[in-house]
Amino acid sequence: MKKCLSCLLFCVIFLFALSAEEIDVLYLKDGTAVKGKIIEQKPGEYIRLRELSGDIVTIEVGNIDRIALEEGTDGSTAAGGRAERRPTFTVQKAYGSVDIDVKTAGTLYLNGTMQGVIPTGSTAKLSNLEIGNHSLEMRYEDGKTESKTVTVQKDRTAQVAFSYVPWPKIPEGFVLVEAGTFRMGSTDGTDGDDDEEPVHSVTISKSFYMSKNEITQKQWREVMGTNPLSMLLDRLMERLINNLKYMEDRGYINYHQGEVGLLDLYYSKETVNRGETADIADYSEVQKLFLEETGKFLAEDTVQTIIGDIDTVLSSDDVAEETKAAYRDLKQIVPQEFTATREIYNSLMDTRTELLEQVYFDYLPVENVSWYDAVEYCNRLSVKEGFASSYSGSGDSIWCDFSANGYRLPTEAEREYAARGGKSSRSYRYSGSSSVGDVGWYYDKSGR
Repeated sequence: MKKCLSCLLFCVIFLFALSAEEIDVLYLKDGTAVKGKIIEQKPGEYIRLRELSGDIVTIEVGNIDRIALEEGTDGSTAAGGRAERRPTFTVQKAYGSVDIDVKTAGTLYLNGTMQGVIPTGSTAKLSNLEIGNHSLEMRYEDGKTESKTVTVQKDRTAQVAFSYVPWPKIPEGFVLVEAGTFRMGSTDGTDGDDDEEPVHSVTISKSFYMSKNEITQKQWREVMGTNPLSMLLDRLMERLINNLKYMEDRGYINYHQGEVGLLDLYYSKETVNRGETADIADYSEVQKLFLEETGKFLAEDTVQTIIGDIDTVLSSDDVAEETKAAYRDLKQIVPQEFTATREIYNSLMDTRTELLEQVYFDYLPVENVSWYDAVEYCNRLSVKEGFASSYSGSGDSIWCDFSANGYRLPTEAEREYAARGGKSSRSYRYSGSSSVGDVGWYYDKSGR
């Protein structure tokens, strides 16, 4: 009996003492509160508390909103006097946010926990983050990852940018130019332009892919939607003039019509363009008249007339055999030259521009385009094939993002490095050879 009374007395005294002391109150984030006495705590991890019932509970720090002190239930101390009030201790956590920019779609992880998918070129926001350092990670579809550490400050928004861009699938017709160092400038002992000297060492620090050939007019048209008609007509006109000049220079024909020959008429455009006196002051009229007269000249009856003249020479007894041999060759050549020239003329006069492009210009390099046109072509092609555009800005203010995975123009150093053969360079003067005749097509080589 005495033992039972002693136990009961101990319980009463313990409960009285616990209720008389100040009580720790843990206000949780779910809106509830736990009261008792803190008996153990590990900063940043947990707090262990003996509840008023005597039970011991462990609460993770992340679930606690704040901590306060409260007087015992009767406001007295264990000695029977009133408890002296002490300041209330409250922990109020601070929060901030993070704005995240990405260039490539991927899944975002915060401190190892998945947050969600961010699409290509998008911005995401993480809000209500506790102040301090946090780890962010982007995981991409190709298995690559990119990690950042961000410091969150109270009521402020931190900025984080993920810049990873996957290397695109190698387009057809492109070759890898590996990074390396070369001697840039005029290295063959000849006098170079001012901007080619002095020769200096340049390092291409990043490998790149480059098209083996120039952009064709077909490629240009498929991306840009047009191929300027004026360019096509100018090229056809140039080919027509060259053919006529070729025939005249070799004495095959003399196609002067009246007092002014066809070429004389055509070349009067130079006089018109210089603003000098001319019989016809408007070049469009000069060109129109030239084409009309050329059409008459290339008619089938003109060819028959020339063949008739040749046959007259061949049937003459007064002409040497050597001369007749030359005329026999001429009889074969004239119809061929007329046929080729007539085809060019007919194409020039044909209004079906698209057909002309396909027949004559699909695989010729695009021409008469500016640097700004080329930049627009690169961006349009990048968008068409699902890559990030390399260029931004407008007008004269255009800049290149060299980290983008889209198409761009090579820099001067990259172009020269690639032309010299990159890491496999043999110090050629020209791209692929030291002889221009091996790799270039020009007037002397064409013979026309």
